Amino acid sequence: MNRQFIAFVLSAVFLTGCTDLFEHTSDVQARRALKDLIAIQEAFHEENKRYAKNLIELEKYNLTYHAGIVYLEIESAGENGYRAISLPAESTTARAFAFDSKKGGYYEMDDIEVSQYVLGALNFIRAQQRDAWLIDLSSYFLLGISFILAGRIWLSHRELRFLPVFGGFFLAMTGLSWSVFVLHYMTPDIVFSATLKTITGAALGAEIFALMLAVMCAAGKLRTIMPAALVGLVGTSLIISVFAAGVLLNTLWTYF
Repeated sequence: MNRQFIAFVLSAVFLTGCTDLFEHTSDVQARRALKDLIAIQEAFHEENKRYAKNLIELEKYNLTYHAGIVYLEIESAGENGYRAISLPAESTTARAFAFDSKKGGYYEMDDIEVSQYVLGALNFIRAQQRDAWLIDLSSYFLLGISFILAGRIWLSHRELRFLPVFGGFFLAMTGLSWSVFVLHYMTPDIVFSATLKTITGAALGAEIFALMLAVMCAAGKLRTIMPAALVGLVGTSLIISVFAAGVLLNTLWTYF
């Protein structure tokens, strides 16, 4: 039981993929511009039996992108293939995208390739990303410890009547996990995508339900027969759910 619980906690904590969910507007625009270019290149190839060598040849296709934000270039082209790259003109994330017929098509560049385009800014960006990773790691650690401590209490008080206490706590912690990442990552430069809206809404729903369970446990007859450890869990659930719900409501109000 202990091993299964720890495995569950580790999975819940580490399988977040936050860097992919919280995407900067400039990165999204760079990727979109490149994918528009890919589609237009195919149309150009159908008409001319070769790929365009520069963006000027594609003027009639109304290829639109924010030139001040996105750097888009066709590096080479011929009859059978081409290579094009796209990245934010002033990258703050060190992300760059490419299409290369010789490498199988569209892909996101790795660190070695990115260094050829982001140049001197790369070290500064990577340092910022390391700092962000340390903050994430600290959050993972604290949340993981909280889950483990609650799990140990559960192992000592596995009674059906105490399920609302543990259910409320774990729901509150789940919503808190997301609210921590929202506080860390969400800025006006981040695209508040449909996925982010859905996760934030679901986390808010979990916090509201957790708050209801905590209030029920605190106000009901259950409070008179609960061990001290469970009383602490109920109090913690109340505090967490109010805080996390406030963060998530503010996020939806600000960015929706």
